[in-house]
Formats: sequence, structure tokens, C-alpha cells
Amino acid sequence: MEKDHYVGLGVALKSARIKKGLTQGEVARLLGYLSAQFISNAERGLCRLPFEAISRLVRLYDMDPEIVIGNFLRAHETYYRQVFKTNLKGVKSPRS
Repeated sequence: MEKDHYVGLGVALKSARIKKGLTQGEVARLLGYLSAQFISNAERGLCRLPFEAISRLVRLYDMDPEIVIGNFLRAHETYYRQVFKTNLKGVKSPRS
């Protein structure tokens, strides 16, 4: 999947981090990263966080897991709709 599909999750994670009063540097250290840059990139949707890191953030931020699941589902739905539209151009729907 393209990186822009992770923007929604990044926005949700950033919002939750700010509500908890944590800096990107603090979160990076808690997750074992050397730099806050990785957290910044993840919050902007530029890179994908490993699932284990996402799980830890959900607990750390006291997030509703449904927010994260919803973001993943929307991202995947958007991605697959784009793929199918591109690859199935000219194919008629059986409902037509």
C-alpha cells in the first residue's frame, strides 16, 4: 500500500499523543527508537509503524482500538478500490 494510506492512522496517533502530553522524543524512547524522527514520519503517514509498536501506542495513549482498526480498514478499502478500478477497467458489472 502507498504511504498516503497511513495518514489517517498517523493523525489519530498524533492527536492521542498530544492529549497524553507526550513529546515525539518521549514516545520514541518508550518504543526503543533512537530518534523522534521515526515517530514524526509515522504521524505524517510517511512510514508504517510495526503492529507491535501500534499496539503499544494504543495502550500508552489509552486509545480505543476501534479507532485504529477503523483507520486500517478505511485505508485498505481505499487502496483495493483503486487497484480494482485500475485493473478492471472495461469489465461490466453483473448488475448492469
